[in-house]
Amino acid sequence: MKVTQGEVSGLLVVDKPKGWTSHDVIAKIRRKFKVKCGHSGTLDPMATGVLLVFTEKALKLLSLIEPEEMDKTYSFVVTLGATTDTYDAEGTVVSRFEGEIDFTPEELEKAVKAFTGTIKQTPPDFSAVKIKGQPAYKLARKGKEVTIPPREVHVESLECLEDFVENGERKLRMRVSCSRGTYIRSLAHDLAANLGFGGHLSFLRRERVGRWSEDMAISMEILENTENFALTPSFIQDKELTGFPKLIVTEDGERNVSNGRKIFLSDILSVKPGEKDSPYTDVLSKDGDLIAVYEITSESSSDGTLSCFKPVKVFNAGN
Repeated sequence: MKVTQGEVSGLLVVDKPKGWTSHDVIAKIRRKFKVKCGHSGTLDPMATGVLLVFTEKALKLLSLIEPEEMDKTYSFVVTLGATTDTYDAEGTVVSRFEGEIDFTPEELEKAVKAFTGTIKQTPPDFSAVKIKGQPAYKLARKGKEVTIPPREVHVESLECLEDFVENGERKLRMRVSCSRGTYIRSLAHDLAANLGFGGHLSFLRRERVGRWSEDMAISMEILENTENFALTPSFIQDKELTGFPKLIVTEDGERNVSNGRKIFLSDILSVKPGEKDSPYTDVLSKDGDLIAVYEITSESSSDGTLSCFKPVKVFNAGN
C-alpha cells in the first residue's frame, strides 16, 4: 500500500522482534508502505524492543536531536561462567569458569557501582564500529586482529533486579539507563569479568529511547495488518518531534522558505513556544505542515539590527 508523504513524515516507534535485524524492520516498512525510512540505534538480532523508525522528511531531523535526548533504558540478563567471543549467547564460548560461582550481595553491589557514572568501555570485536572504513565484525569473522579503542560512555543508573539460577546457570537480571553509544554486550561482559567468573549477555530488551518507551511501540505483527501506520498511537508527526518553537508563516514566508531564503518578522503569522531553549525553530505553513527548520540570527540594516531567521533544513515537496 502506498500512502502520501505528508501523511507519514515522522517517527514510528516499533517493537523489534527477536531474530529480526534492524534492517529487516526497515525493509519490511519500505516494501509495505512505499516510504523512505531509516532507523536510529541498531538492535542486534537477539534483542527485542524499541526501534525508532524515522520516515520521509523526519529523516532530516535526526541530526538535530541532541545526544542526551536519545539516552536509553535496557533490561538484560548476564549468564555467569561462560565467556563468548561476541559477548552474547550467539557467540562461541572461549573460556569457562570451572569452580563454584558464589559472591556476596556486597560484592555484587561493588561491581555494579564500578560501572555506574562516566566510564571507559571497549565495544566488542563483533560490532559495527568502523576500523579503517570497515565494520569490526567483518574483520573479526575473517579471523583478522581487531583493535578497538575504548570510548567514554555514561551509565546513569545500573541495578540488579534478580539473582537467579536457570537450567543450572547463575544469572543476573539487570536494568540500565545509559547514553547513546553504550554497548550492553560489553557492559554484561565487563560486569561478569569484574565479579571474577566471566559471562555473556543472554537476553536484551530496549525499553526506552529518549521520551519514547515500549508502551508506545507497535509490534511487527500488528504493523503487518495496518493500512496506514500514521493513524496508530505509535506514530508521532514530524512537527512534534523536535520540541523547538514553531513559527507559522505567511504565503510570502512560505515562498521564501521554499527558495531557501531568510525569513523576517513580517513573514510570521504566529509563534508557538517550544519545549526547550534552542537556537532552532520549526517553520510551519498556514496549513500546519512542517516545511523547514530555521535558526534565529540578526543582521544589520539602515535602521539598526534586524532579527531574522536563516534556513537549516528545508523540506521541499518530495523531500
